[in-house]
Amino acid sequence: MDDIPLNKLNTQIEHWFQRFCDRNIAFGRAEVRERLREAKRAIKGSGAGSGDGAGTGGVSSGVGGGASASNGAGACIGASTGAGSSASADSGAGSGAGADSGAGSGDGAGKGGACSCVGSLPAAWRDEGEFSSLLELKRAHTLRVVAYAGDIASSLNLPDEDICLSRIIGFLHDIGRFPQLRKHGTFSDSGGENHGKLGVMTMCDEGIDKWFPSSDFEIISTSIIYHNVHVLPDIKDARALTHAKIIRDADKLDILDFITENIGENFYNIEQNAIPGDFDDHLIQDILDHKNLSIKAIKTRADRILFDLSLIFDVYFPLSYEIIKRNSYAEKIVSPYIGQHPAISDIISSTIRYIDERCVQSQ
Repeated sequence: MDDIPLNKLNTQIEHWFQRFCDRNIAFGRAEVRERLREAKRAIKGSGAGSGDGAGTGGVSSGVGGGASASNGAGACIGASTGAGSSASADSGAGSGAGADSGAGSGDGAGKGGACSCVGSLPAAWRDEGEFSSLLELKRAHTLRVVAYAGDIASSLNLPDEDICLSRIIGFLHDIGRFPQLRKHGTFSDSGGENHGKLGVMTMCDEGIDKWFPSSDFEIISTSIIYHNVHVLPDIKDARALTHAKIIRDADKLDILDFITENIGENFYNIEQNAIPGDFDDHLIQDILDHKNLSIKAIKTRADRILFDLSLIFDVYFPLSYEIIKRNSYAEKIVSPYIGQHPAISDIISSTIRYIDERCVQSQ
């Protein structure tokens, strides 16, 4: 294929991305409907439920299993807003006796009898509306990341072709999330596949690798593979390293914005967020030392708060710090928890100083 100028490829990728989203949402909704039909056929074939008080249709032995989960910084955006709290409407979640065809007082008696089969599906597969809403969140997240990436690249006075390339990487950085949700019913990299690597595979499956010179595609692939890792590895090529840092910053800025708009909500829908616990002194010291925490260290909701704050310590560029300061992300994340640990006030002041120092350095 003849080389196409990056500014034209930027427009071409944007159009492709919108079609890609529409296609995956449509196919995914159809797959959800088919999974529900299969689950209901399995129930019908079994003839009875497994819960307490099974009547004509039986009663569910469990509703709400298999929540859609998120893993780490790049993954929280678009986690289910309602997953895992109950079985979907199609599964007949309920607690009343004798709902429709199944008398009984057991947990989850529902329309047409209960179903541990449907309830055990990941939440994103129990409701096609839930499934599509998750991918729409990913679409919206991506468009914001594209804007941040372009702004950061412009602030660095990069050539126009690199500004275009930064936006292209923004469009492509999370495309692995779409097949991930369709294949695994989750946004969790640990519960499915690494969405960075899956994104590169998706680009090749879609033939996007043929649209770019090999050198540019190598930069795109490198940036996508490493946009969600805990520690950026040593990347020898200076241009590739710059773009890998740009997409990591752009991604985190939108994640931080999402986090601070949803303070106190379990928007990740992962088990740790529902586990109460005190703030861990070791993690607090890591925060005071301005370390970026690993997702593997997260055990409780309190740990998650510290993890969210630590994203600030893995940001590279002056504009990113200026945005973080302007939006008061550090204060918004931690201030609600003043009084729950004596070090919280110190954490806020220490983090603000850290941000201020980097803003001053950019002037």
